[in-house]
Amino acid sequence: MQNTINTPTKNCTIGTTNDIQKFTDFLNSKNYSKQTIKLYNWFLKRYLLLYGKEISLENVQKFPLNVGILMSRSNGKEYLYREQPSIKSFLKLYILCFYPNKESLLIKIMLDKSHGRKRLRLPRYLEKTEILSLINNETSLKNKAILSLLYDGALRESELCNIKIRDINLERKQIKIRGKGNRESLINISDNTLNLITTYIKTNFRDNTSIINKEDTKEYISKYIDRSLFEVTPKQVWTIVMRAGENIGYKFEAGKKNHIFPHMVRHSTATHLLEDGWPLNKIQKFLRHESITTTQIYAHLSDVSFNKDAKDWLNK
Repeated sequence: MQNTINTPTKNCTIGTTNDIQKFTDFLNSKNYSKQTIKLYNWFLKRYLLLYGKEISLENVQKFPLNVGILMSRSNGKEYLYREQPSIKSFLKLYILCFYPNKESLLIKIMLDKSHGRKRLRLPRYLEKTEILSLINNETSLKNKAILSLLYDGALRESELCNIKIRDINLERKQIKIRGKGNRESLINISDNTLNLITTYIKTNFRDNTSIINKEDTKEYISKYIDRSLFEVTPKQVWTIVMRAGENIGYKFEAGKKNHIFPHMVRHSTATHLLEDGWPLNKIQKFLRHESITTTQIYAHLSDVSFNKDAKDWLNK
């Protein structure tokens, strides 16, 4: 059956500046991240393009499929339903922002289970030996420190990019990070990662003695405390991880999913914790997931250790 999509409503615009600004301010008040705000504003423009500002149960029910088809035209069929959970969240926020009196419609969206159809994809991950090779084969001190920290803390690329000098506690071997919604948390780092970061600071920051010795001087505060640790963007982190993966045989090829990306390192950390016997609730806290539902994707990876145990038993 061929997919069809509604034509844009007559006299509707792709979204006025006032609408977008109002929605952006509303999302900022809810502490959503820049990436989430950008995505939801994309949805807002598409909704206004399809239906104008009209809100109805029919439009709400059709929007996930219609916007999915719009996405599939540029991204391929596999993304047809990719963002549906996000679309459902967008619709709730859209109603709360522009139609706060439409409580009955909001309740129907919350109770509707038809959204979110998508194929379950188990997260790709690296074995522990591959993680070691990924880090050890990297020749750049800065990139090596980035890779090691991504794995130690199961960091999202945005979390890594937001780390400042002031966030590092060398004595406690901890780093303060800012996650989704600007939520702050502390992560522990290994001695190896600590040594890499310390060496990187000594090598890359002039007058660095005040940082390493933690002297609370005006010069230290003014020059270094608010500086970014690695001074990289999420796109640069992607490039660093992808090229490090190519060094151990994960070559990037257009149209194929055989390269390494930052979130794959995060998946690897979670998988290794599960293999080491960590319960899901502890992994949830480690990954800084707001809901255990998000962490449950790793429960499917229990088959990994199960299959290994089965093979070991058969080969006795």
